[in-house]
Amino acid sequence: MENMKIDKRLISWYRLYLFGRLIPGVSHEVDNNLSVALGYSELIISNPMDELKRLELMNNIVNSTSNISWIMKKYSYFAGEQQEEDTLFEINETIHEIITFAGYQLRKNGVGLNIDLPDEGLFLHGGRKDFALMLLNIMVNASESMADGGGCQTLAVSRDTDGTIEITVSDEGVGVRAELSEMIFKAGFTTKGESYRLGLGLPVSRQLAKRFGASIYVSSEYKKGTQFTIAIPKTGEQRQ
Repeated sequence: MENMKIDKRLISWYRLYLFGRLIPGVSHEVDNNLSVALGYSELIISNPMDELKRLELMNNIVNSTSNISWIMKKYSYFAGEQQEEDTLFEINETIHEIITFAGYQLRKNGVGLNIDLPDEGLFLHGGRKDFALMLLNIMVNASESMADGGGCQTLAVSRDTDGTIEITVSDEGVGVRAELSEMIFKAGFTTKGESYRLGLGLPVSRQLAKRFGASIYVSSEYKKGTQFTIAIPKTGEQRQ
């Protein structure tokens, strides 16, 4: 698989692969909300109560079912193969949406998450699904580097004085040896031994970054942690 060309078809296939791995997390979130809705429904059916209490419980049911609807719609959108037109989208909003799906992998690996987002809204022009997949890959990769000992992942967004938007994902994992800092971006290369590891996450992310005219840099100290930085120039326009 090494040196495989990262084209649109491969990216589309990898999107399905990654979101397939996230199904247990989606199922868990849906089940939690469904349990709440069912629990309150049973209370309404089996217990006499005044109208105010009944309305309160019904409102909780509506909130839980609305959460289920939101999760399923967002999952279908981000995981879907359908093409999307370039659009202007807000970074913070998109990050909060993909955290819902990254959360399962982080919890599975015993990883906490710190988020540092600017108060001002930062916007990009391009493929929103591409941006989400690019960042989700890096977050999942960072969480897996801490799978043996847990730790904390930090996601931060800032804008430099020249208008460059920087998104950093830092972890407290095993780190990357200096001689491998470029190898990790080559298709098919992986430091993980499991047979289902494809070595495509970071190469796909780098290819998607190019569509925004962006670059991805890695800074790491072996056995102490790694920081990935996505630097998106002010233009932020999607490149083909």
